[in-house]
Amino acid sequence: MKQTSDRLRLNGSHLVCGRYREMFKRLELPQSLYCVLLTTAVLLVAAPMSCIAGCYGRDGSTPQTRFKLLGGEVRDTKTGLLWKRCSLGTEWIGHGACEGQVLNLGLKEAIAAASEGWRVPSGPELQSLIDVGCGSPVVDPSGFPDIRADDEGHAKYWTTNAMGGELDLYWNFDFIDGQQDANSRGIQLFVRLVKSTR
Repeated sequence: MKQTSDRLRLNGSHLVCGRYREMFKRLELPQSLYCVLLTTAVLLVAAPMSCIAGCYGRDGSTPQTRFKLLGGEVRDTKTGLLWKRCSLGTEWIGHGACEGQVLNLGLKEAIAAASEGWRVPSGPELQSLIDVGCGSPVVDPSGFPDIRADDEGHAKYWTTNAMGGELDLYWNFDFIDGQQDANSRGIQLFVRLVKSTR
């Protein structure tokens, strides 16, 4: 790296190293070395932030306002739906965390496991949670903290919408990459319960 340049380009923005010149002199290390170290530090710190910069319309400096966190539930102010923050099989323990083992269930089992007004969501309802601006996972982990990929790298959640046609297949959405897929009811997938409030 040329020592004559005090400015580095980093993902379209500038990192000004010249302002740290006095600190570099005190530590008796080359300015260019500190630019490299500082750039590396910024990348490490910024990497997790970049995946949520556009999540649910946030601009990077303010938190999202679409979802209201209500303990173990999340209210979507856009749709009026109330969602369980934890996948079926895990329980909300506070402090932004779920505890337990996420269950893999067939669709019939998933529907039977819902109670007290909670249900397996429709396709449009579940898809409404997905925002690719969140990065991966494609939902905000502050609202839904237990999204984990399975052994195949997916986190597919059931919906009650059939694909249609001769095959008895039902839609699901992958919370890792946002892709939709259709599977037979016997395939075991994750479940995110929802409740209508309007």
